[in-house]
Amino acid sequence: MEASRRDRRDGVSLLLAATAILALTWHAASASPVVTDEQLAKAAKMVRGVCQPKTGATDAQLDALASGILGEEMEVKCYMGCLMATTRTIKNGKIDAKMMKMQAEKMMPPHRRDATIESLAACKDETGADNCELAFNYLTCAKKFNPEKFFFPA
Repeated sequence: MEASRRDRRDGVSLLLAATAILALTWHAASASPVVTDEQLAKAAKMVRGVCQPKTGATDAQLDALASGILGEEMEVKCYMGCLMATTRTIKNGKIDAKMMKMQAEKMMPPHRRDATIESLAACKDETGADNCELAFNYLTCAKKFNPEKFFFPA
């Protein structure tokens, strides 16, 4: 019974986080060309509230990830996968290049946009056994492609 409630709560939290991100995407597409770094950080914090408990990643691991350190621990890889699936940039076991490009164009602050789109072009065909590995492989490729401008809002 308790597990059933927790699963429903997790589902509601995930839905709320996804809705917030999609609302930011809609707002960015309709009202202004980008969101600020502050708005992006708020959206990432909402997703962290959903994906961190699901994956067991620690605050220290996610703070390192936010600063560009890609941890190889499974919980960190699965956090990356959860965030990318929640933001719909992973779909059906593949990088959704169209969605990621649209989000970068509409949501990314200008100082992050071009590097993100260039990394996407170079890394969109990465693969993985599951969303955890796929996200890790994609982000590893993106970081190698442009280490100076690598960004992942953890």
